[in-house]
Amino acid sequence: MKAIILFLICAGLFACNMPQAAAPETKEVNEFGTVYYVGFEIELITGIPESQIEEYGYLYKIEQKSFHSILTQLKDGADQKYNAFDVRAKVIFSDECYFIDRAGVVKSNGVYAMIDKKKFVQFLILVEDCKPGKKERKKPNRGQ
Repeated sequence: MKAIILFLICAGLFACNMPQAAAPETKEVNEFGTVYYVGFEIELITGIPESQIEEYGYLYKIEQKSFHSILTQLKDGADQKYNAFDVRAKVIFSDECYFIDRAGVVKSNGVYAMIDKKKFVQFLILVEDCKPGKKERKKPNRGQ
């Protein structure tokens, strides 16, 4: 009798610890995006157009959740205009691409928003100082 009870207890414990095939465990995945960043505070005579930001920007990464947390929608009639010829950052996630101009106006698929520039810089994680073949440049000031 003791053996049967012991067997049932062990079988119950074993069944409770088995993974459930019908209910897979879901984890929240926080994707990292690639960022090409020049610096908001750097004065440029000509600016950097969207098509050239990858040539001039330092390579960083940023968490998608952190990036989305510092975006705010522009209100209709807002006087902030996006400047496609003074781009300071390009942020690329697997399914999204954002351009950020010097004023902090963000463009993605024709939708515009604002970003907290100070927090954006704080969330950046440096990946590569300088790409091979690029001339050495002064790193952007991370304080602004």
